[in-house]
Amino acid sequence: MIDDLRPAPTSCPTCAAPIGRDDAFCEACGSTLAPSPPDGAVVADSPGVAAPDGTAPRTHLLAPASPLGPGATICHVCGAAIDDDGFCSECGQRARSRREHWTESPAPWVGGVCDKGIAHAGNEDAMALYADGSDFAVLVVCDGVTTAPDSDKASLAAAQVACAMLAAAARPTGSFATRLTVWQHELGAACAAANEEAVGIAHALGDPPEPPSCTFVAAVVTDDQVSVAWCGDSRAYWVADDAARSTALSIDHSLGTEMIAAGLSREQAEADPTCHTITRWLGADSIDPAPELRTMARE
Repeated sequence: MIDDLRPAPTSCPTCAAPIGRDDAFCEACGSTLAPSPPDGAVVADSPGVAAPDGTAPRTHLLAPASPLGPGATICHVCGAAIDDDGFCSECGQRARSRREHWTESPAPWVGGVCDKGIAHAGNEDAMALYADGSDFAVLVVCDGVTTAPDSDKASLAAAQVACAMLAAAARPTGSFATRLTVWQHELGAACAAANEEAVGIAHALGDPPEPPSCTFVAAVVTDDQVSVAWCGDSRAYWVADDAARSTALSIDHSLGTEMIAAGLSREQAEADPTCHTITRWLGADSIDPAPELRTMARE
């Protein structure tokens, strides 16, 4: 540990919002703030605040059912009640909104969780799921581009319109190849519609110089095949009961992928700071919003 002289912090270490000297919690994100030392006091470096059980906050877990009756809101960190001001009455955490964390399970065998995680102040990502009583399902995930403001709006609009289009599409019949062709066409159309939604969000916001944008991945699952479309670096995987049969269904649209295709090793590509720069996305400034497509047999 290193002893030093520290002034009282003026911004939240989690979200950088302004804070007062005597604030115990950040009003923007609800994070616990360390007490400010007296002027000139010597303090020591210390690790970050841990969750009550000593681990990092498990933001992906659902809050338990409320024991306080209908309408009560429970803190996702400590389980206490949320006050009328939107903050926990015990630990001070800000109540989590549905946009920050939600789950969907349209059928017992289909489910998804969308969560902001612990690195960002908001949830830039979105998902939309559909399933019926058969072996048919649609899953769409859009990852908002963090560097572009309001990308959470673009990702949500894009995911919802794509899922709705695919769910409403006529179910093709015929051979495996015939149905494959139909679903790949529908996935391409859904991606185009998702791009139009993202562009529309930018127009509604006055066409900012950094327009909201997102990546896109969607899957249509039937009784005997899985068809996937993607644009950007949001990924689709087939995870089989037999691990040896699990596989990635998509390949990132990124500079790293292009470096490897040009002959660099994976290690060389990943050492380049531009490796994870995406080369395709949806939005008003996209130069190539076309998806790639793949279909595999479902066994």
